[in-house]
Amino acid sequence: MPHRHDPLEPAAAATMEELVALLRRLHARAGKPSLRDLEAWAIRQQRAGRRDVLLKRTTISEVLSGKRAPGRNFVGWFAEACGVPDGDAVRAWLRAWEVAAERPAPAGREDGEALRRIRELTEENARLRRKLWRLQTRRHTRRLSSP
Repeated sequence: MPHRHDPLEPAAAATMEELVALLRRLHARAGKPSLRDLEAWAIRQQRAGRRDVLLKRTTISEVLSGKRAPGRNFVGWFAEACGVPDGDAVRAWLRAWEVAAERPAPAGREDGEALRRIRELTEENARLRRKLWRLQTRRHTRRLSSP
């Protein structure tokens, strides 16, 4: 629930980064519900007939940490899950997403994120190759030593 002394104004977000910062503040204002609680809220919505509602812990974490830009639906659902009343208030968050989505990302940011992801995948690939090599070596050694 927004405080009077420092209202959350989704219309103030001109960029995706500013929108994500507001989503973080909204989450804090809601008492920082756990990712599990937010995901459970979405599941309850689905069971109540809103089959399109989807909030996954991983997605929430990645959005709030700035690793992933939120989608339009995510913004609306997240706002609702954090106590924003359905209707005009949620629509204001959706309009904020539309404005932010029209603005291009800062130059180089996407490249930096892509390079970071490539590094992560390269490290993971190397780790898995080492593990595979160890497993194959053990298997080969067992064959040689068996009678």
